[in-house]
Amino acid sequence: MQHSRKTTLDVRLSFLICTLLVLSPTDNFFRKLNLKTDILWGIQEQDYILKNLDEFYSVLNQVHIRRFSYILLRPILFTFLPSPNTPKVEIDVEDIMLLKKYLKKFRFFYRHYFVLNMESSHLFITNKEINTQALKSLFLITGM
Repeated sequence: MQHSRKTTLDVRLSFLICTLLVLSPTDNFFRKLNLKTDILWGIQEQDYILKNLDEFYSVLNQVHIRRFSYILLRPILFTFLPSPNTPKVEIDVEDIMLLKKYLKKFRFFYRHYFVLNMESSHLFITNKEINTQALKSLFLITGM
């Protein structure tokens, strides 16, 4: 009898919000969102707390966002995580460039909207950590 190994993704809300902002910046949720009043710094100073979760979940569960996040993950899925059941897939250069653009935009948005607004200025996060969290957020949104 095999036990299934559950892995948990430790993804902060700020990373998820930033991912959705990169994937769908013109959504009504972001047009109405005010970072100073709608997002509060948590008590334990580890992440933000969002006041209105209903609208956030509606954006998070949109099909086109899930599909786009899957498209962004294709270079990783088919290059580094191949499955024995999946046929060999050629990775398009455009897919790789799209993923690079996503990561660059994510880093910019995260530093601009979240790192600069953190109340604890002693928190320093590297590009590698930001990229890792950006990819974790994509995996979470895709549902993998």
